[in-house]
Amino acid sequence: MAALVFDTEETFETGDIVCIDSPTGKATSFDSLRSIVGVAFRPLPDTDVNGRQWFNINGLPYYFQSEYVYSEDFTTDFTLRAPAPEPFNPLNSEGKIAVITQGIAPIKNSEVPNVPLAWVEIKQGEDYTFYLVR
Repeated sequence: MAALVFDTEETFETGDIVCIDSPTGKATSFDSLRSIVGVAFRPLPDTDVNGRQWFNINGLPYYFQSEYVYSEDFTTDFTLRAPAPEPFNPLNSEGKIAVITQGIAPIKNSEVPNVPLAWVEIKQGEDYTFYLVR
């Protein structure tokens, strides 16, 4: 499963179809005029999840103002270059949304009519239908 994190000014819930606004690059709700990039994944408000516990959001914490320097041959010693990195959790940070872009995703049944033809239905449930997002 793969996921990307996008900036957003909207509020998403798990199972919402996510599009991208081309001029700003921000995540937006489904709009037939915009390209669909995947399915929103946001834990319930009363859960305290760390982004590193979920699919390809595994590994080091996410940081703003942080970068690694690569040599011309793409090797690096992974030296942290920024003096004041700012951590954020893509699963519950304000203004961010984690989007499942490839793999199995729960989609709200109210969103199912908007699913791209390339996605494969796997299983129907009471509130969600699971799709192979590709």
